[in-house]
Amino acid sequence: MDKTNRHHPDKPGRSMGRKFFELGSFVPTCSIYFLFTTILSSENLTLPLWGEMIAKTLPIFTLINFVMSQHDNDFKLLWRCSFSRYVFLGLCFSLLGDALLVYQSLSDYYFMAGLISFAIGHVMYIFAFSWTPLSPMLLIKFGLVAMLLYGYLWEGENALSSQSVALKIGVALYSFINAAMNWRSWARLSYQDFIDGRWYEFMGCVGAINFLVSDAILAINKFKFPVPHETLLIMGTYYIAQLGIALSVVDGPDIYRPVKND
Repeated sequence: MDKTNRHHPDKPGRSMGRKFFELGSFVPTCSIYFLFTTILSSENLTLPLWGEMIAKTLPIFTLINFVMSQHDNDFKLLWRCSFSRYVFLGLCFSLLGDALLVYQSLSDYYFMAGLISFAIGHVMYIFAFSWTPLSPMLLIKFGLVAMLLYGYLWEGENALSSQSVALKIGVALYSFINAAMNWRSWARLSYQDFIDGRWYEFMGCVGAINFLVSDAILAINKFKFPVPHETLLIMGTYYIAQLGIALSVVDGPDIYRPVKND
């Protein structure tokens, strides 16, 4: 008879080394993206937008597949686990945001649509990280970081102050949501997690803080001044961010695995 048992997070899980092996094509797909962008930029060439979209989104697709694999590729098992479900949805909305931002050079509407998609993805991650413990001081700290960055982006030739009202509001809301996602990720981390070997808790924090760094570089590059090697810096930290959040599912708080009982 088949029975689904709960896998308790305190029990020793599979090694991190094996988890990285199960990621399969994540590193190769990231390498392909950076290889193409580096070679083409050095030759002053560009990929067709559809080609860039495929190369950019493939690493996120592999992370979506990785999250599925933690539940034996059974969508029903994944969906019953709130943590995995929200991480899965966050990755899906991020993939959509990546695709939309590829076309931002054609219209600011694509940038706004991508921003909204990523904001929804962050909200999914916030729900995954839960609301306990509350840690309001952490919210204040990350909120101040967001406010300082927003203020820095306000002045300048192409700064936020010269943009549309919709873009000003959109960037402000996104900045707050990003700060809130970092707040919830770091609030759930404790010293006891390290004692008990729950490394997946820390991976969520690695992902969240790299998201903050990636988005800050992207915003500075768009609204302040061209950042040298912007693609490597923005996308490098972005892929690390998504990798960290995807890895936080491993042996996570509500993983279910099918166990055969004779």
